[in-house]
Amino acid sequence: MLTNHNSILYLSCPQCGLLNIPERHTCKRCQTALDSGTTVRVPAPRSHRASLPRGCMILWLAFMGGIGVLFIYRVMNPLPPTVPTPGSPIFFRGNSIVLLRMVSRPPYEGIDVLRDGRVSRFTYPINGSNPSTDSVVTAPELEAIQKLRQQWCQHIPPFRPLAPTEPFYDLAFECGGYTAKQAKVPIDMLPSVIQALVQRLPHPT
Repeated sequence: MLTNHNSILYLSCPQCGLLNIPERHTCKRCQTALDSGTTVRVPAPRSHRASLPRGCMILWLAFMGGIGVLFIYRVMNPLPPTVPTPGSPIFFRGNSIVLLRMVSRPPYEGIDVLRDGRVSRFTYPINGSNPSTDSVVTAPELEAIQKLRQQWCQHIPPFRPLAPTEPFYDLAFECGGYTAKQAKVPIDMLPSVIQALVQRLPHPT
């Protein structure tokens, strides 16, 4: 079978009219001798390549366009920081050894005590520009905090069950290796040394 860019060359059988490839000497159907002068050119079939239906392509482009628009919108309008859910896990970073979260009712605040005695009272949500009240605990206060921390890490003291809508504190101590032990503490059962910090440190302005 000979081809050029637009057609294919066949030999036409003089007996039955079947188109045979030029390499044959007799007709494939009736075995009649073929004459090389009875050639016929037939348009070559167009090549077909797999393609998505037009509707699917439009849906795909629309989907990808929507993803791109959503990405640009989220970059330009990031989600606002949130207030921790009361009772959600507390994770320690850096030199923090005590974290008190007061998020079961407004104002949403936290108190963070560092290993060197620095203490900070801050507001939620944390967005990088929220105010805080910074101070340093006294030596007796730091000693009492470390003693409470040691006891807490060995065994969390028991607290009475909370009523369904009763506000509470989330209190956690860092117990080595960035592990934490925390508990839901009723407002009236907060350890005295931590309660003293709540009363002494003013609310951030």
